[in-house]
Amino acid sequence: MVDGARHTFTATRKGDIITLHGEVVHDWSDAYDFHEGSDGWIGEPARDHGGAREFTTQAKWCQTLTATFKILDGELVPQDFVWRDRD
Repeated sequence: MVDGARHTFTATRKGDIITLHGEVVHDWSDAYDFHEGSDGWIGEPARDHGGAREFTTQAKWCQTLTATFKILDGELVPQDFVWRDRD
C-alpha cells in the first residue's frame, strides 16, 4: 500500500523492552544528466551529438520495520532491527 496508504508506527512495552513496528515507504528519484567527470563515460558527448538524452530513474517500495530497544539506566539501547519487504 504505497499510494494513498496511511503510514503509522506502534510501540509496545514489556518490562524493559520496547518494540516499535510499522511501515516505511522508500521513494527514490534521481535525474541522470550525463555530467562531466564520470570516469571516462561518453554520455555527455553522446548527448551533445543526439545519441543520448537525460533521463530520470525512480523507485518506490514498501517495507515493514520491527525494532527493539532495551531501557538501560534511563536510556534506550538498540537491540535489533528487522526489515521485511512488503511486495
